[in-house]
Amino acid sequence: MAGDSGDGHPYSATVGAMYIFNLIVGAGALALPYAFAHAGVIAGSVLLVVLAFFSFVAVTFTVEAMAVANALLRRFPSGRDQPLASDLTVNFASGSTDTEATALLCEFE
Repeated sequence: MAGDSGDGHPYSATVGAMYIFNLIVGAGALALPYAFAHAGVIAGSVLLVVLAFFSFVAVTFTVEAMAVANALLRRFPSGRDQPLASDLTVNFASGSTDTEATALLCEFE
């Protein structure tokens, strides 16, 4: 078999470590020096900051959507009635501070 290390495993521990490193770091981080060399320091830095901001916004939206979905699942566990549009006010508790957030997810019929 291609890639057989001789002990019955398809890949060696070194190849497995390289796969995990590439999974964690990603190909984008490994290509940054090449991109900076071709784009220049100023353009590369500006693009890096803009893309980091977009990444931050995307992660923030994802985490908020997960928090609202989790709150709705805790408030309306399976087997109970579906929430009404007026029931979509969710109380988020974070340590000692309570904030009230209204989640306009969708209308339940």
